[in-house]
Amino acid sequence: MRKIEKVIITLVAVMIFCTCTQTLEAASQKQILKNVIANFKSGNLSAAESYNKQLSDKISEKCVKKISKKVKSAYLKKAKEILKKKEYGYCVFTDVDNNKTPDMIIMSASSESDARFYFYTYKKGKLKLWGTASAWHSSLHGYPDTNGVVVSVGVNGTQELKQFYIKNGKLKSKSLAYRMVSDYLLLGLNFKSVYSFYK
Repeated sequence: MRKIEKVIITLVAVMIFCTCTQTLEAASQKQILKNVIANFKSGNLSAAESYNKQLSDKISEKCVKKISKKVKSAYLKKAKEILKKKEYGYCVFTDVDNNKTPDMIIMSASSESDARFYFYTYKKGKLKLWGTASAWHSSLHGYPDTNGVVVSVGVNGTQELKQFYIKNGKLKSKSLAYRMVSDYLLLGLNFKSVYSFYK
């Protein structure tokens, strides 16, 4: 019995350690991203770049890894339905509203000028569209443990960092920073495309 008890205690300890490590890592990445945004906003671009190098290249979310087949199938069906009408695009799964369940963002376009993001969630057995937003010259990035994602918009020597988030069941956005730049800041915390489409 003692050996079994020791094994159980060890397994529980490992699980607790892994959970705490993931939580601390997410919190750390969140703070680093905040430092990137704050320094970018104040014009300290070298510091922003330095912090940016500390960000993970890809964002990792536990709820996305455990997405159910039913929800994943519903999301992909909608993504293919939207994307087949355009020339190219992709979809990603992420916890947009920070409620520990996976949501979906689709980027769909026939050209750069009509590129749009579609924000979906799955609730009570049905897909719900929170809203859409322009994806013109935009890249999509995670924002760990936060309601929302970060979108970087770079065009004509300017770069704006925006936060898209959910409030009262609707998609909202706010500007985090905007600057004239000579070199665009290439943020980390990118999403792995679940489904990509090109005609």
